[in-house]
Amino acid sequence: MFYLFQNSVATRRAPERSTALRSRGLRAAMMAAVASLAAVTLIATPASAATYVHISDEVSGNNIAGRASASLLRDAWGAAITARGATVPAPLAIAGVENSELSGVIATSVAGTTISVERSMYTLGLAPTYVGVSPSQGIAQCTGSGRTLQSSAPRPDVILGNTDCDDANGFTYGESGGNSQEANTRDGIEFTFGGTGALAFGAWFGDLETRTDGLGVPALLRLYDGDGSLLSEAEIEPAGDQSTCSNSSTGCGNRSTRWIGFVADLNTPVTRMVVIVGDEDATGDASNEGTSFVGPSIVDGTAALSVVKTSTPLPAGPSEVGDLIQYQFGLTNDGSLPLSSVAIVDAGAQNVSCPSTSLTTTMTCTGEHAVTQLDINAGSFVNTATVSGIAWGETVTSEPASATTAVNQNVVLTATQTAATSTFSELGETLTFDIGLLNDGNVTLSGVAVAGTVPGISIDCSTVPAQLAPGTEATCTATAIVAAVGSDISNVATVATDQLTVESNVATVRYVAPAAVLGSTTASLANTGSSPVAGISVGGLLLAAGALLLGSARLSAQRR
Repeated sequence: MFYLFQNSVATRRAPERSTALRSRGLRAAMMAAVASLAAVTLIATPASAATYVHISDEVSGNNIAGRASASLLRDAWGAAITARGATVPAPLAIAGVENSELSGVIATSVAGTTISVERSMYTLGLAPTYVGVSPSQGIAQCTGSGRTLQSSAPRPDVILGNTDCDDANGFTYGESGGNSQEANTRDGIEFTFGGTGALAFGAWFGDLETRTDGLGVPALLRLYDGDGSLLSEAEIEPAGDQSTCSNSSTGCGNRSTRWIGFVADLNTPVTRMVVIVGDEDATGDASNEGTSFVGPSIVDGTAALSVVKTSTPLPAGPSEVGDLIQYQFGLTNDGSLPLSSVAIVDAGAQNVSCPSTSLTTTMTCTGEHAVTQLDINAGSFVNTATVSGIAWGETVTSEPASATTAVNQNVVLTATQTAATSTFSELGETLTFDIGLLNDGNVTLSGVAVAGTVPGISIDCSTVPAQLAPGTEATCTATAIVAAVGSDISNVATVATDQLTVESNVATVRYVAPAAVLGSTTASLANTGSSPVAGISVGGLLLAAGALLLGSARLSAQRR
């Protein structure tokens, strides 16, 4: 058997307007590849495809082998669901009263999504448009004592009915004929899915005639999203040589059963599926043709993931590099689909641990962050995390969640000043002060600037680094030129950084008057007349006095 996996994404919005998608080369290649019912043909679809149509081969034969083969027709559809990490759903039974009309909700999924059905009318031709709801709806059928669909198409043995179809497997849905309006239009079966729509759906169809070689009329499969936009349209290909289709007893849809359905991506759930009947007769126009189905199967659900991130405050007191911030990540599966491969993406956290990589409801994960010097400098650490997981074979990512943790700062700077010059006596002397800086806090200091209280003082801090890290010492050198004498000179250094401003201790250079040095100073005595001492210098007088004292001492010695 072969399975057609097709994809088409359209932007058309009106459900009643579409164009049949034809590809003669594709059909020819497929027909050449179908050598037997055991062959499998796959048409590759792009990774970005939104919907994947599944249309199986045809199986005929109202016998045990035929019914067993019919059951296998949905295997490829089931494999696609399994590949997405989901469970293949059991076929749903159609309840009702035999030969009574079926319309509206015919089944409900385990998750509560309703499947509604309605028979509708479409215009004749290759591009059928919607006409309206059929006056005559489909009916609950129990054909072949529960062993067939319409026109002896084999009913799958996995959902085989009993004689009255009143067992757990229920009825088949059948529709054909009707009033004159229905006799001049094409039949369509409209499936509508409640809630957020369906991620996958399919059913076994019996006696669905179709032809795609330019003769007759192809049956069509249309898929719509929640806005009513056409997601895809596919012609339903017959199996085998189409030249034998006209009035064939089997094949081209006649008396045969096939699986028709889809698998959709998370972003494009399908809310409506339409199967429009075709005609295998070379001159047929698809009027007065009907079909039937059984075993509707649905996969529904949503995928969503959220995370709440919290942190434990650091202990009181100045923080240190290496202190650990503890994190808790509260993960919630906000959708109905289970999540696998759950992982936290958090560049700022280390040792992130979760109790499981699967998430059905909630779980709490933990992590930590080692405080850095940058965190201390900032006074806090802001950290953002996202969580991702796999649902329905696709990656689901949460919105980011952040946690801000205060990091305790201790901004301290000590400035110690010493006078490298101890005394001064005269104008123009150079005084030197050493200003020692010590960052004895835990915050890196920047923008160091030093000023002094001595007028005209010059301060050189060229050896001080632009970033004064905790524990770092540095020295500035201040110089001042003595501009006045007579008193001590004291300096107080003011050290300003981008973080704080401090003052140093007072450093003082003492003033010492210059010592009297012989010959270093002269003075003139006033000349009040013709005295011979006029103009004698003070030094001369001192020398004369010394000579007199020396002579007197010698005379005294001689007398003894």
